[in-house]
Amino acid sequence: MNPERNLHMTIPAFPVIIAYEIFYFEEDRVYYLPGGKKRVLITHEEYYARIKEYRAKNIQYMLLYDYMLILKKDKWEAIPEDINIDEVELYYELGILGEEDYQRFKYLYSEYGRNSNPG
Repeated sequence: MNPERNLHMTIPAFPVIIAYEIFYFEEDRVYYLPGGKKRVLITHEEYYARIKEYRAKNIQYMLLYDYMLILKKDKWEAIPEDINIDEVELYYELGILGEEDYQRFKYLYSEYGRNSNPG
C-alpha cells in the first residue's frame, strides 16, 4: 500500500450524511440537508431551535457556508491536484454542487488528481 496515498484519505460522503445533521447557509437563507440532493429551507428560528435540541441531546451537526464552497471551487479549478474527491461527492450528494460542476471536478480529478498518475 502506498503510504503517500493514505495521507490524503478522507471520509466518504454517505457516512458523513448519516452521522451528522447538516445545515447549509446560502446568503441569508438556512437549509437543512437531509441527503439525497434535497434542500429544506428553514427559518432562522427553526435552525436555532434544532441546534439547541442537538446540543442538549449531544447530536453531532455540521455547518456549511456558501462562501466556503465558492472558495473551494476556485481553488480546485486553479489547483486541480488539490481536489478532494470525497468532498466533491459530499457536496454533490447534499445538493449544493450542481451537475455541471460535479462533472467538471470529477474530470479534473481524473486528469490531475493526486492519484491520477501514480509513479
